[in-house]
Amino acid sequence: MKKLFVVWVSILFTVSILALPAMAAVVFQVKIIPCGESGTIGGCGGNPKATDPLKDGKVTVMDNGAVTVELKSAAVKATYHLYVGGWSPSGSFFFTFRPEGGSSIGTVTTDKNGNYRGPVKTGSGNGDKFVFPPGLAIVQPNFAFNNNNYTQFSTGFRILGEPAAEDEEADGVEEADDAEEFVE
Repeated sequence: MKKLFVVWVSILFTVSILALPAMAAVVFQVKIIPCGESGTIGGCGGNPKATDPLKDGKVTVMDNGAVTVELKSAAVKATYHLYVGGWSPSGSFFFTFRPEGGSSIGTVTTDKNGNYRGPVKTGSGNGDKFVFPPGLAIVQPNFAFNNNNYTQFSTGFRILGEPAAEDEEADGVEEADDAEEFVE
């Protein structure tokens, strides 16, 4: 009887594992940083410097197209509209993906502590989660977070510490006098 029970439990366990949908894998994950001064390398185009706080954040895209956002200590009960594109050298934002009928892929709204963790919600009014369409490929994706009619945050990275003086070489790395030095 005990042996039959163990066999039965083993069969149920195996069937339940096989019945689970395949788990999605992370294909893209990047940090979120506040926008710096307009016209600087850390700026978000012509947008003013971010006024909303942000302790930490990240955007994750799964191989099934699902997009999740995590914001820590951002503005309290703030709604951010998300856009997918990039910043041009001239300082403007260009879209690399626009959903049908608009330019924002959706929104995220922080709680009373300025935190959010979950999917990007579309503007459908049904609480639908934004998912990129199957087969889509985006080169150099960037997510911009707009609040108060301008970009507060963008995806990127920040190196901690004091910036080196412009005329100093950084830790023995030589600057190229001519960009052609590196082209073969």
